[in-house]
Amino acid sequence: IYVKEYERAFEVVKEISEAGLQPNASTKGFLIRLYGRTGDLAAARRVFDGVSGGGAVLAYNDMLDVLGMNGLVDEMRQLFLKMTGLAAFTNDLSELTADAYRQAVRVVAPDRETFHVLIKWHSQYWDIDTATQYVRVMTEVFDIQPVAKTFKLIITPQTAVREFQKCASVGVLMGEKYGIEPPVYILRTLERAGKKLASMEEKIRKSEAQRSSVFSGLFGSSSDDPSAPVTA
Repeated sequence: IYVKEYERAFEVVKEISEAGLQPNASTKGFLIRLYGRTGDLAAARRVFDGVSGGGAVLAYNDMLDVLGMNGLVDEMRQLFLKMTGLAAFTNDLSELTADAYRQAVRVVAPDRETFHVLIKWHSQYWDIDTATQYVRVMTEVFDIQPVAKTFKLIITPQTAVREFQKCASVGVLMGEKYGIEPPVYILRTLERAGKKLASMEEKIRKSEAQRSSVFSGLFGSSSDDPSAPVTA
């Protein structure tokens, strides 16, 4: 939805309501995202709470996305734990196990897109560790295998520069642990980030060397020192 289309979107919502029509799961998902993008989380939550049946996982994914885009990553984690029934066991992702999930009274089972939403937002907020933890959870706890896109959400041009070592480790993890050959896009992203960092480091070294040379010129000679003894 583009910003200029928000007004018309809300008009359509009003028309649907006045016509007495009941929105289906797809329309409710649209409404959740619409309210979320305009910052009206209360309205998004009201629509979300009215979703049930076959569209439940889609609604959860939309609501998780809304929480993420509004910076509410802690609430995003809590909603994930609620939907899976794992909140009764722990709030710590590192402690989640397949055995706990088998015992949990789940509301709805997550799918790969659920984890992609979680991974995407943690990566965009530079939390590579938690994003990687969700990859572990999706495979070890829910038996959902990651794909190349899973890691593409973590290794972006932005995260690769800011968190180069962590992103490089994720790239290695793709092949060694998950058997996924890193695609060209990811390899090039890491390569460009590495070159950019090397260039930045070189500029810093030159700047420091130049600054050292200036200070040496100012204070390195005793003849320039006002406190030095004057000789005839």
